[in-house]
Amino acid sequence: MRKSGFIAIAAAATALAAAGAALAHHAVNASFVADKFVTMKGALVKVEMINPHSQFQFRVVGPDGKQSVWEIESSNVNGMRRAGLTQRNVLVAGDQFSMIINPSRDGSNKGFLRELTFPNGRKVNLAAGTLEKGE
Repeated sequence: MRKSGFIAIAAAATALAAAGAALAHHAVNASFVADKFVTMKGALVKVEMINPHSQFQFRVVGPDGKQSVWEIESSNVNGMRRAGLTQRNVLVAGDQFSMIINPSRDGSNKGFLRELTFPNGRKVNLAAGTLEKGE
């Protein structure tokens, strides 16, 4: 085999391996049930705008009155900013939010944030990375 053919095959194999790893990391359904949506309300406890995924903590009161803290993942910092979300001016600890999440596959109090509704009714669709029309 020619040297150039070997290099082409090696490059293709490397690209395929890297693509598979990237898809596995970024696929929501790796850790979360992508076709299941849960709506819940909770008070924002903490938010960390970090890469590769922003992290939220919400204190949620269940139907039985018991409180639990949910760990919610979302978009990267750039995706959050494009959606109009920043730590400094709109995500205030203690505020009550409604949210739609993809729940964790293992049944733990974790999820992937799809939509966030502010106390004033403003909605941010994080799956599309846009504010609701008219906002």
